[in-house]
Amino acid sequence: MAENKLENILLKEAISQVQLSKESRLSYTTVNSVVKLRKDVSIQTKYKILKGLNKLADVEYKIEEIFPLLKD
Repeated sequence: MAENKLENILLKEAISQVQLSKESRLSYTTVNSVVKLRKDVSIQTKYKILKGLNKLADVEYKIEEIFPLLKD
């Protein structure tokens, strides 16, 4: 399973998993599974998370900042 930095970014940005799930148009269960590293998800889901996060965050993130082993 791939490492990700999503939990730390959500804490830093004060964004809840519920907010991210709504903005990403993903279920809370999916977002929570990714945050807690219980589930590796498709590249499409990772980009949905990125898009939702960038709508909510103070800065714009790149995919490799959230999922370090993933390159554009």
